[in-house]
Amino acid sequence: MDKAIKYKTEWKKYKAEARKIGYLFLAAAVVLVLHCKIQIIEAYDSSASEVVHFIGKLSNFFTSYNLTDLFVWAAAYFMIRYVSLRDRSVDKWSALLSALFSVSYVLSNSYMTFNSTAFLTRNRYQLFLSGFCMYGFFVLFYFCIRMILIFLDEHSGIFVREHAAQNLRVRFLPISFSVILLCWLPWILMNYPGSFCPDSQAQLRQFFGDATFTAHHPPLSTYIMGTLVVIGDFLVDKNFGCFLYLLLQTCMGAWVFSAGVKKLYVVGLRFRYCFLMILFYALAPFWGCFVQWYEKDLLYTEAATLFLIHLIDIVIKRECTKRDAEILAAAGVLASLLRNNGIYAVLPVILLLAFYVGRRFRKAIWISLFCTILIYGCFVKIIFPSVLGIKNGSVKEALSIPFQQTARYVVAYGDEVTEYEKDVIDSVLDYDSLVEKYDPVISDPVKGMYKEDGSKLPEYFKVWFQMFLKHPGIYISAVLNGSYGYIAPVQTNIEAGILTDFGERYSYLTGIGIHRIFDELPTSVFTYIRNIGLNVPLVKYLSMPGMYSWITMTCAVIFLKEKKYGFLIILVPEFMNILVCIASPLSNAIRYELPVAAAVPLLIGWTYILGFKKDVTISSEETKILRLN
Repeated sequence: MDKAIKYKTEWKKYKAEARKIGYLFLAAAVVLVLHCKIQIIEAYDSSASEVVHFIGKLSNFFTSYNLTDLFVWAAAYFMIRYVSLRDRSVDKWSALLSALFSVSYVLSNSYMTFNSTAFLTRNRYQLFLSGFCMYGFFVLFYFCIRMILIFLDEHSGIFVREHAAQNLRVRFLPISFSVILLCWLPWILMNYPGSFCPDSQAQLRQFFGDATFTAHHPPLSTYIMGTLVVIGDFLVDKNFGCFLYLLLQTCMGAWVFSAGVKKLYVVGLRFRYCFLMILFYALAPFWGCFVQWYEKDLLYTEAATLFLIHLIDIVIKRECTKRDAEILAAAGVLASLLRNNGIYAVLPVILLLAFYVGRRFRKAIWISLFCTILIYGCFVKIIFPSVLGIKNGSVKEALSIPFQQTARYVVAYGDEVTEYEKDVIDSVLDYDSLVEKYDPVISDPVKGMYKEDGSKLPEYFKVWFQMFLKHPGIYISAVLNGSYGYIAPVQTNIEAGILTDFGERYSYLTGIGIHRIFDELPTSVFTYIRNIGLNVPLVKYLSMPGMYSWITMTCAVIFLKEKKYGFLIILVPEFMNILVCIASPLSNAIRYELPVAAAVPLLIGWTYILGFKKDVTISSEETKILRLN
């Protein structure tokens, strides 16, 4: 009996030691994938030479950074050990999320580097290397996710408190508003009257009648820009009018973001974490760049965030008063009119709310949905085209994906295209220029060849579908190549530039009296800050659109894991926006994903409170106490 106990004790000891050794190997896999290069290893004809060649290439496949790999190895080991001591089995939801992250990360890197899946499928060695990378990243992502979730679950007292100080609750909004405003003001003052882009110049041309007024850009945005320029010109000059627009989006953004964070503070999130969220809005370089950028996207982002804040209120209470319905409809209409695709993020959410709230509140939701559709439809179908004479935008803006798929097909399999298919494609696009114009990461060159004849589109789509059946992989590759930046955090982007000189590109602006005030010195300072946001380790991840997609997916998995399915509604606008990004003309533009970036701090806070806590005290204006089951 004593021997049996002794053997059992020894066996447990050996198993424990074996697990520790296993942790070391898992940590080593993490170090290797973090230092791997995205490159191609060409295969040799002879099997023996292939093996020798492959082993030789392995020495060049990984980079080394002195002591960095040792510290990463130690950190990975302790992280794996921390999780393994607390988890008795693999968490399926975390494993699923980690698998999605690892595959999307390797796949996106391949498209970013080679515009194809060459890193994964070029030859048998690429299959091995990409598979190893996916495995290593899976280990890294899984244990990171589990460590974070375990820590959040075990240390809730660090993040939440029972009661907020009444005086700070009242002062939180003005304090946070002032912090964001003070951090953003230097951007708009030192870059006076602002930095422009071709889109904003086109909107001003339309407003002042120097170009055909179309709905290519949101008419409401164009009228806001133009009206403020007129007011500014009346008061001072057109420069001041441009500045008024920047001041509008600065003040509105500071207020909306502060109001969103305040609700988290009131509901129980500790002040220090709420203040970190405020600092994200105030100090992240890309926010400053967009504040001084005379463009439509930031104002839309603020309206979309306002819509999200009221949506969260209704979801938490699971009730919708008449006032709630009015505010939701107003915010939804505003967001829809400030971006042409904004309606797709608004209507699905309101529709889902009708099935989520209690029965006695559904009438209010249906009225809100009806009013949103009616008001939006009146503007788009009646007021803009009939009353104001604004022409509809080109349908090509919605055809980025099929046009890019056709162009990629012609590039890859042009010799298989029949004469009939050529004629049909040429009736919509310039067939002979497709190969030359095709750019896998931006659809504008191909989209710009559209011949504006809608009657040819039905036949084109028949051909488009027939070509899809022949080579479906080409169509999938076209989509992935045009959206890899939204799928995974592989590339930085701050499209909002800082102009030092308008030059010939913006000659229209100088022609109507809009010009730079300061010399290069103050502007160059903000250019350096912008570069920090793009290049400095850790900080650069704030400027990666794919990072915000991943965080949104993580929030969704937490709600699924905790069986809080109803709360998934608050993520619907963000997922719809990500889908819009995938269909957008650029593969990695953070301005398209700006509403998701703005929502992420709020989603993190609400996901923690709603996902991990069963009882939440909501101290809002009405001071209601709700039990969330």
